Order: sequence, then C-alpha cells, then structure tokens
Amino acid sequence: MTILNPFTLDPVDDKDATLAVISNSETIDRCLQDLHGFVLRTEEPEVLEIITTILRANRENMRLCKSIASRF
Repeated sequence: MTILNPFTLDPVDDKDATLAVISNSETIDRCLQDLHGFVLRTEEPEVLEIITTILRANRENMRLCKSIASRF
C-alpha cells in the first residue's frame, strides 16, 4: 500500500512515514502527560481513566513504530 503525503499527494517512503508517526506520537504523548497531570487534580476518575488509557495506547503505538523503524 502506498502512503501519500496529504498535502502534495506525492508518495511517501515507508521509513519517512514511520518516523513521522513516531514524531507525532511523541508530541501527543507530551500533551497527554500535561492533560493527565491536570486531570489528577480533579475529582473526575472517569476522565482520568480515559486519559490514562489513551496515553497507554499512544505509548504502545510509539513502541511499535520504533520497532518497525529499527528495521530500516
């Protein structure tokens, strides 16, 4: 399957696409950590659980992408 740049519609190298996902995941991780820290100060356990679940899933995504990138 060919991955296309959403702005130019040019084909994107698999390695470049994987590295972009890693970079985006790292940015998302930092934002989620900030949000998680804020939510820890609230009385909303359901919200905390949702943020924690998303944070774990994003970290697993990063781990998998780094594993794939190491094969290039």
